[in-house]
Amino acid sequence: MPLEKRSEETSVIGAVVDVLDAGQRVILDRIELLSIEVRAAGSSALASLAFVLFGLGLLLVGWVAGNALAVVLIARIWSSAEGLAVVAGVNLAGGALALLLARRRATAAAAPARNTNGHDAEASSEGGATA
Repeated sequence: MPLEKRSEETSVIGAVVDVLDAGQRVILDRIELLSIEVRAAGSSALASLAFVLFGLGLLLVGWVAGNALAVVLIARIWSSAEGLAVVAGVNLAGGALALLLARRRATAAAAPARNTNGHDAEASSEGGATA
């Protein structure tokens, strides 16, 4: 084999090796960047969670204080037991309404997901015939 042919082959092989090395470095750099981004997102999410929990705690304290104030104000007109019953009833009705709305939203969100088998809702109500 002539000397020129060997040097061309070694330069082509060297170029391929360089390209593979560069590709590996790019992949490793991307993985490192991804891990840095995940760590940054994780710490940001943790800080957000801390603020949410702190805010929920303050809301709970305010809700209890508001209920106590309502009981005290109602107790000026009615008895303490009646005031407590009114406040409890309002809270129970509000909670039941919130749960009912949450259930409706959950079933409404799940309804389109159940009907994604490729058939029309109209066609499936007509016995499953499709055109």
